[in-house]
Amino acid sequence: MDIDLLKRLVALDTSQGKNREKAVNIIKEAAEERGLKPRVVEDEKGILNVVVEGEGRGKKVLFITHYDVVPPGDGWTRDPFSPYVEGDRLYGRGAADDKSAIVAVLDAMAEVESPSVKPILVVAGAEETGESNPL
Repeated sequence: MDIDLLKRLVALDTSQGKNREKAVNIIKEAAEERGLKPRVVEDEKGILNVVVEGEGRGKKVLFITHYDVVPPGDGWTRDPFSPYVEGDRLYGRGAADDKSAIVAVLDAMAEVESPSVKPILVVAGAEETGESNPL
């Protein structure tokens, strides 16, 4: 997994609609670097989402994730938007829900070539609030 990409995403506060354009640009750039075909989809509420298509001509396989996070709340002993690695884990707001999924799927899509499937990643911009309509 591309830990540097995950750190960049976790370092970005994407709670409550913040930094949507920055998040989308990071995801789009990462997809392009992997030879994938990203496109930004702005829904009827103005929320930015990303759809990334991989190679393949067969049956479509859809992966859905999101880049927004809920506000960090109380109890953090470190800055939630300063990702850090401890042991074999990366910590920070959104590391598990759901920014690691974005990185894992992008990396997998770049590595797996199969003529029998066409992988598609949909990254919603407002899943936590239930507002996204990326398709």
